[in-house]
Amino acid sequence: MALAFIHTGDYSDIIDSEELDLITQESASILASAERKAVAKIQKYLLRKYNVDVLFQPIQDNDVGTSADIRDATLVEYAIYFTLYILYTRIAKRNVPEDRYEQYKEARDFFKDVQQDMITPGWPLLKNACGETAVSGVRMSSDKPNSFYY
Repeated sequence: MALAFIHTGDYSDIIDSEELDLITQESASILASAERKAVAKIQKYLLRKYNVDVLFQPIQDNDVGTSADIRDATLVEYAIYFTLYILYTRIAKRNVPEDRYEQYKEARDFFKDVQQDMITPGWPLLKNACGETAVSGVRMSSDKPNSFYY
């Protein structure tokens, strides 16, 4: 019973098990490495604003798809898109299937939009030392406005 963010059962809606075995050469270590790389890439998009430790909380195999599965479904889906893209580029960078490339682009564009505050996914935000939400942005009325009229 391993703890991980992405589990083998998560792939069934997105990729056929035979195709997954083919691109991973039936190696759990190749798949695990691609998953780690995918999660690390996604975390880099979200680190500044979101609590990635909570977002990427690992769960046990037997909790997948149950009420104990607290993972965000969109985050899992897009992490799988990144993982599959990484696996295909490992085989042949120029021959990634078009549908896998489109899925990767969709996920990448989503995370870029989240990063630029164009999408608000409702994920847990970072907290500062005082326990307040550490939201980056422009402070309004932080100083007396200057008047340069003479």
